[in-house]
Amino acid sequence: MKWDDLRFVLAIARAGSLTKAAARLRVDQSTVGRHLSAIEAAIGDPLFHRDKSGFVPTEIGDTVIAEVEEMERAVDRLRDSTAQGRSGLSGKVRIATMPWILEHALAPRLASFWADHPAIEIQGFADLHERLSSRRETELSLRFELPRHTEEYEAPVANIPFSVYAAATADPAELPWAGSLVLLDKFAPQTWLDRRLEQTGETAIFRADDAGIISSVVRSGKAKALLPDMLGCSDPKLVKCEGYGPGLVRTLKLQVHPDVAELARVKAVIGWIEEVFRTHC
Repeated sequence: MKWDDLRFVLAIARAGSLTKAAARLRVDQSTVGRHLSAIEAAIGDPLFHRDKSGFVPTEIGDTVIAEVEEMERAVDRLRDSTAQGRSGLSGKVRIATMPWILEHALAPRLASFWADHPAIEIQGFADLHERLSSRRETELSLRFELPRHTEEYEAPVANIPFSVYAAATADPAELPWAGSLVLLDKFAPQTWLDRRLEQTGETAIFRADDAGIISSVVRSGKAKALLPDMLGCSDPKLVKCEGYGPGLVRTLKLQVHPDVAELARVKAVIGWIEEVFRTHC
């Protein structure tokens, strides 16, 4: 049994399909399938059920994946400790968060991080849904209200104020609303807007599941919206509107899988994220 085969199994478990696993490993789908067949033949049992939702681990597959993850963690720790003694920190750190945070809060400030840690590769997953799982899809996750995993470390990063914004060239009193839309479960900005519409009889003409998309509609001058101040205040085409009562303050939380929380490169990224929000909120 070869490590090269095992890493393909891990990629399939995390991606859920041969096609996605192949894309992440930068190989073709047949290569992934060949390695999976090789290890299943060596073990003598299938590692995945194939159904409409993708590749789901079998009972023995879960056992194999857990062991391979432990091997991966050991390699991570070894790489981390040896890198510190040579030429500074290196390796990959994966962050899952809302698209607007990646685009408007983190990405513009990466230069300061790379000035101190040029060999660390940041991989950003712009995703509203939970990506930090027992399969370690990502090491770090920045969330407001999604449920936490019991095995993860969680800590508040910043309190993010939300206020009403409109285009600088528009009269907000004449504008309908744009707002949040989360199909599975309403969250604070969506509830705030729904309550206001019910009380005032105003209307919403646009909804989306990301504040960055909503801000683009507001920038067009066709709607006003409740936006995070970190996003609204940084846009010269938007102005904060008065007279709409209290907005919101939401606590942004950092989640990190305990298996990687002590890795020096992960600690470096956590420190940088905390600094970003400490100095820009």
